[in-house]
Amino acid sequence: MTRLARALAAAALSIASAAQGEPTWRELLTGIRETFPGVPQIGARELRASVGPRTLIVDVREREEYDVSRLPGARWTQRVSDVRAWFSSGDYERVVVYCSVGYRSSKFVQELQRAGFAHAANLEGSIFAWANAGYPLENEDGPTSLVHPFDPRWGRLLDRKFHPAAP
Repeated sequence: MTRLARALAAAALSIASAAQGEPTWRELLTGIRETFPGVPQIGARELRASVGPRTLIVDVREREEYDVSRLPGARWTQRVSDVRAWFSSGDYERVVVYCSVGYRSSKFVQELQRAGFAHAANLEGSIFAWANAGYPLENEDGPTSLVHPFDPRWGRLLDRKFHPAAP
């Protein structure tokens, strides 16, 4: 078994064990790093300190998740062609992608890399880590403190104070 195959098997086991029981940040982040070893990860604190007008922030969650809240200035898409079009304007130097916890966004960054994006990174822990750190969120109405919890299992990683009230 090759080194990559062992790493992928270990990552799948970490993610599967987190998915079966009470997920932990440590298991999740380790699994994502092992599953996507070539995807650069940027922490919420680092992004907040370095974000500027030349950073394209992309949300790849489902549209209903994005509508609840997003990082300030984030754009929504699930298509590499949209990122290519936004980037071709010349206004951006790098792209940072996020989802709920980082799996979907790491996969998207991998697709961006295959499409030639050298300066693409995943927001490690994604919007859950961002919100848990107390950083600002917005929706179409302005600032908000709510985040779509994705599902009951993974939503456990999001501080309950950010969960929308059940209908």
